[in-house]
Amino acid sequence: MISVRRMCTWEIRKFTDYRIFAGGESSENHHIHLHLLLQVNNDGEATESFRLILDGHPLIADVWAKDIFEAEELKEVRLRLEIEARDLDFRSNTFTTKWEDVEEMLGRGTLTAYKGGQDDDITIDVRKTLDALKGSEKSTGASLRWSIQARGDSAVQIILQALPLPASRIRKDARLTEDECLTIVVESLPTKTTFDNSTNHRGPKPILFARDPVLVKRILSEHPEKLTPGNRKRLQ
Repeated sequence: MISVRRMCTWEIRKFTDYRIFAGGESSENHHIHLHLLLQVNNDGEATESFRLILDGHPLIADVWAKDIFEAEELKEVRLRLEIEARDLDFRSNTFTTKWEDVEEMLGRGTLTAYKGGQDDDITIDVRKTLDALKGSEKSTGASLRWSIQARGDSAVQIILQALPLPASRIRKDARLTEDECLTIVVESLPTKTTFDNSTNHRGPKPILFARDPVLVKRILSEHPEKLTPGNRKRLQ
């Protein structure tokens, strides 16, 4: 009887590279690339620690103020968001970035305001309008964040979410910072990632990080079933 040894198809890196791994230069074909980083123990078993990082093409989205503000004065305002994919900071062990305040984003230039489809920058005027509205109603404001969500077993999208509240209010309510809280979906963009639909693992194929990569590669070659999702959160 001939025994055929399985090949370990997982990319396994040093444990110390987990925090500093930043992806690659993946801007070809205008794609946004998703990397799932997963820590494993020396038995090849997944732990609770994972990170999501993006690289590749910049993320560009238009947000209509009427979708996130009730004020009539902002009805025709279009907010253009442009950010490098690699600059998104997903919180450890979650599928979302932190909530960012729209007014603060306008102030530092992450968002630019326009009137409808026109090209003239009206950011200063919009900031003045928001200041005036806040003077009469302290809860006036809106916030944005990015979320990674699965679309079946072979597709993942990055979703721009909004809430019609200033970030200072959201941060005081733990329910609103959860991955699964109800939000306004502003934009959905596809990502490219490597998928694995084997018996033991379905979904984005992670890059593994272990204290002893050589040992873990040998164990997973012989016992691929050890790499299981366990109780880890699922992309949803």
